[in-house]
Amino acid sequence: MLPHERRVGLDHLALDVVGVEALHSWETTLDASNVVRSPIVESPFGWHLNVRAPDNIAVELLAMKPEASAALCG
Repeated sequence: MLPHERRVGLDHLALDVVGVEALHSWETTLDASNVVRSPIVESPFGWHLNVRAPDNIAVELLAMKPEASAALCG
């Protein structure tokens, strides 16, 4: 049975990116490799973009805002 995003298991994988500039660099790299991705979106926690792994699991690249990181890490 092939993996599927709606089955029990991994929902998505979030990877920390050091700063929004690094996230823009990933955007450029993904575009150069013709990887389908979401646009960079700002949220209360920071900026993120999403791609899909070959097994269709969502992979999120997240550049956290300093205040969100401080709130989570104390």
